[in-house]
Amino acid sequence: NRILKHLTACLNPKKGPALLEPEDRVIIIGTSSQPYNCEKAKDFNAFKDFFSKILMMPLPDYPSRQMLWTHLIEKAGVERPNPDEIQTLSRISENYSNGSIASVVSRALTARRLERLARKPFSINELIVPLAKEEP
Repeated sequence: NRILKHLTACLNPKKGPALLEPEDRVIIIGTSSQPYNCEKAKDFNAFKDFFSKILMMPLPDYPSRQMLWTHLIEKAGVERPNPDEIQTLSRISENYSNGSIASVVSRALTARRLERLARKPFSINELIVPLAKEEP
């Protein structure tokens, strides 16, 4: 509700000219992992009416999670992981978003850990603890 007041004040101020004119090409993107968690039902309806388009971004499915895990681990600097272990990760990471999975990889594969790869090879098990700490 507090954000909606500021946005509508920019578009339709009570005094003076509007900060944004209809011919201004501005896009306002609102994102939420819990859009249904408004304090009041009228707040949800007000937000729904404010945005002209609403896009639902579904969680990644199993094949997408497999590709995502493989890509992120390789991008971090680890050689291609075992496909069986990627399948396991993909199964246990159901209901996690792309951002959560990326966060897990970045927390597990720090610069210090990448320096130690030659002495201690990377194991997929190192991703389990950060994944458990992440909220789905």
